[in-house]
Amino acid sequence: MKGIYGLILLATAALALHGCAVRPETLAAYGDVKLDGNVLTSFTVAHSEPAQLGKLPFCIASNVSNESVVVTDAANSYVGPYTGNYYQITSKTEIGGGNVLEYVSPDKNDVVAKGTTRYWAAMLERAVRYKLTVRDDGVSRTYRFSNVEVAQINSGYWPNSGFQRAPMNPGAGGGHVLKNLKQVAEEVDSCLRL
Repeated sequence: MKGIYGLILLATAALALHGCAVRPETLAAYGDVKLDGNVLTSFTVAHSEPAQLGKLPFCIASNVSNESVVVTDAANSYVGPYTGNYYQITSKTEIGGGNVLEYVSPDKNDVVAKGTTRYWAAMLERAVRYKLTVRDDGVSRTYRFSNVEVAQINSGYWPNSGFQRAPMNPGAGGGHVLKNLKQVAEEVDSCLRL
């Protein structure tokens, strides 16, 4: 009987460890993904439909938001020594926000912007912030997302509240991050083709 439980435990551990590995072929479905271990370093999406030159800053400003994110942290919770009651002391921190456009070239075909987006995964809301560099030649556009970081909006007791580098391992919401960033690129590109 012990042998069967040992095999089940070993198989479960092997599946758990295998589930933590990044599958490059899965991530490639979103675009060109560059990783440092399991952490996203950059994500590039290309579009090759003809578009209107000079409209890039307008379309980015219209479709990218850079709202501040309020992160709730309950790291200072404790159990009262005399009452035995649980006291949850939460603090809220506002992070980021500001202008979307950081740089626009004189011909308006190169733009650097920063933005945020949000998603829900496993009943947790997370915010993603990023730097977006776009190059437009009128025929094709390259959207390169870098400095991608993720923050859990309500971190519960997690002491490291705030933005951290975006992990791509399964269960960490990497697919949601890439999907949202790809959607940002599609919305900007759609604006350029109107």
